[in-house]
Amino acid sequence: MVQSWGVAVHTGYILETRTFRGTGVYNTQSSDNTEKCLPPDFKHGHRAMFNFNSTSEKIDYNKLLLKHQDAFQAGNVYPDTYYDSLCKKGKFHSVSEDTHWSEFLNVTITHIRQKYPQPWNEATEKLVVFLLGVVSHQVADISWHSLGIDQGFLSTMGDVNFHGSFSNAHTVGDPGGDVVGVFEWDLAYIHTISEWYIPVQDLVDIYREFYGKSIMDASTVEECTALMFLGRIGERLLFSKAFPELSRTSPFLIEEFQTYFLGGVDDMAVWTANIWNNAIYMLDHGMSACSVPHNPLYIRCNADHIPVPQNDREKNGFYLRPNIGDLTLADVTIRRTDRGVYLRPGRKLKDRLLSFEKSSLLNHKGGFHGNAINDDGLTSPDATYTSSMPYARLGWSLASGDLDGDGQPDLVIGAPGYGSPGNQQHGAVYVIYSTRDGQLPTRDLDVDKEANIVLYGKEPNGRFGSAVAVVDLNKDGVNDLAVSAPSVGSPFLNYTGEVYVYLGPLKAGFSSQEPSIRLTCKEIYCNLGWTLSGEDMNQDGAADLLIGSPYAPAGGHQRGFVGLLYAKHSLKESKVPLTAENLDWRVNGTQDYEWFGMRVLGLHREGIPSQVLVSSPTWRQCARKNCSYSENDTQSVGRVSVYAPPSSVPHEKSVDGTSEFGKFGQAVATESPSKTNTNLNIAYGSPTAGVTEKSKDGRGSVMLVNAQTGERVKRLCGDRDYSRYGWDVAFADVDMDGKDEFLVSAPLRTDDPTEELYGGEEGRVYIYDGGMDSYQTMDDSCQQAQTLATLGTEEAKSHFGSALAALRYHDKANVVVSAVRSSKAARLAGAVHVFTFTKTGSRLH
Repeated sequence: MVQSWGVAVHTGYILETRTFRGTGVYNTQSSDNTEKCLPPDFKHGHRAMFNFNSTSEKIDYNKLLLKHQDAFQAGNVYPDTYYDSLCKKGKFHSVSEDTHWSEFLNVTITHIRQKYPQPWNEATEKLVVFLLGVVSHQVADISWHSLGIDQGFLSTMGDVNFHGSFSNAHTVGDPGGDVVGVFEWDLAYIHTISEWYIPVQDLVDIYREFYGKSIMDASTVEECTALMFLGRIGERLLFSKAFPELSRTSPFLIEEFQTYFLGGVDDMAVWTANIWNNAIYMLDHGMSACSVPHNPLYIRCNADHIPVPQNDREKNGFYLRPNIGDLTLADVTIRRTDRGVYLRPGRKLKDRLLSFEKSSLLNHKGGFHGNAINDDGLTSPDATYTSSMPYARLGWSLASGDLDGDGQPDLVIGAPGYGSPGNQQHGAVYVIYSTRDGQLPTRDLDVDKEANIVLYGKEPNGRFGSAVAVVDLNKDGVNDLAVSAPSVGSPFLNYTGEVYVYLGPLKAGFSSQEPSIRLTCKEIYCNLGWTLSGEDMNQDGAADLLIGSPYAPAGGHQRGFVGLLYAKHSLKESKVPLTAENLDWRVNGTQDYEWFGMRVLGLHREGIPSQVLVSSPTWRQCARKNCSYSENDTQSVGRVSVYAPPSSVPHEKSVDGTSEFGKFGQAVATESPSKTNTNLNIAYGSPTAGVTEKSKDGRGSVMLVNAQTGERVKRLCGDRDYSRYGWDVAFADVDMDGKDEFLVSAPLRTDDPTEELYGGEEGRVYIYDGGMDSYQTMDDSCQQAQTLATLGTEEAKSHFGSALAALRYHDKANVVVSAVRSSKAARLAGAVHVFTFTKTGSRLH
């Protein structure tokens, strides 16, 4: 018997109904097969307001956005108001379709300029802010659904998780985006909006001007928006039940929702701000200096125009009916003004919602498995480094090396989401020097004020700091710093990316210094330098630069490539950029969407030439010889290839994963080479693997493999569903006994499995004893290992364990753990936690 259950899922304030059947198949309930869906508008629209800086010389639009949030939130959702048959039996379906495109924006701006000259009264201010909300929806729809662009969010999600099917990805992704948003993030700011404002009379007039005749009256606008408002009421009520199903069905959605380079929430926020400024220019000056094509993503004023694709993808898929349950329009309080209406929940509905949140949600316990015993002996950080910039993603990348010439390792921290007014997500990098007593500072730091070096990205949405590495590219014995900005070129929808090298010694303080060397890429969507690693690959004593670009086309779509730039005396400061074609060694991926180069690092052993480990976590096992998509493919199995430059042929000891969606090789680490340790292990993380090959519990696992023989040494598994155990791995001699300990992160681990909605996902990092070579195993069963320490904090939803680094000093060791979604200092700004271990200390069991 097939089990089914109804789950309410909400997209952009619309509560919709999905029925899950069996294992991950979504049934949609809709009376019209042309009905459409929403992207996750409210999250990116709110985020776009941070660091938005209106270029208007006439009006403070920033102030208007903050002043009229009731109109902004309503506008975020409005374009989809008339799609569903609940609204006048679908009579005005085509009106919603037209409201998604530039022609509606054009008519609305003309209406405002002709009818309401500046200065504006409050009703016109609300109309303008409502329009900016509509624009944010339009922009999100385009990149989310790949309308007129290639490789947008749902399109890529289909290629990675749904055997190449955009339609299946669309069915899951539209409701799933909001499930992820509500589950993963604190969206309390939405509940501060107690009402919506709808400029009803203006909308009636605008549509009459748009169509050349009257097509709907004020009562229709009022009734249909009220139905949308009722749908919004249930946005948090039943989401948590859907999260486990989404985790099993699409790891891509869970992991890439915020950060995917083209259509993730961060990217949507940037593009919303870009198009806002163009819309504002048209409001202030008219459209004579603007190009306004059908697709609003390509609107440009006083700027070079972007070529518009000839074949736009039409909006497609299902828009699912707002699930208003037993609610009626009588549950909405409507207050009318001369030009609009205010919508708010009635008193009984408010009381009902408050009661439900206090009882049902907090007591809901479905979807997680495993024991509920809290961690004993949790080791807390000695210091926490934070940024006051919301959405900075502090700690997205970490690296270490001596950058001040004192012989002690220093810490490098990337924050690619860092922004400033008018320049979102340009990114920043911080360098923290070790102290005189041989360790990182053990007091809390505000890195924006107290870092020893701060470097800022210069390119809009460049995401400077996405990857960092310490190298010595000019072989002068002084370390240099390499930093990537993989989204450089995004204003032209190119996302080519750049890598910068700052030759040492670096200047201390808040530095505006220009990079000494710049590497560029000519390929669209190259995302050059998504990952970097400093490695002495030719064993000449100078660290070379390994570059991974997993989203680069490389002869297909997102095949990826890796490259190597050797350190050499001839590499000097130059204003002439190097290109990816100038790399000393380069290898391309061979399968579309395998993300070859997601991780790249060197394998160094005594007496053996160094090799390069390259991961492809979304590599699939193909059922067909030509590797075209098939329902029989095993998706996102993952692979790690081994190369010995200058050869471009993979070594026979390359390793494949075995579990669908396991993403084998998402993380890779090697033990430190030494004369006393020639039998090195390599750790491969599979953070979305099930405990067994067939299970979809997503607990994650790590496989330890002997580098010499290729034999499997041990497989360790997570103890919570969907915990992403193995997201990052590292080896470090934490207790300074001459033997590496083994570190594994699980950034989505929830200590108490019942904390589904308002807590949980505290994340953990485990330190295991280094004695992993006691026996070999050839099966995929999970083994045990001695845990020496469990690191963590109690901050929920912070993703503690996003990245790991270890710094070794004479008699101390620092383990550094980032939590990129920490809100300790500012909303989702990120945090970096420092743990100190001494040779004589007792922090290890």
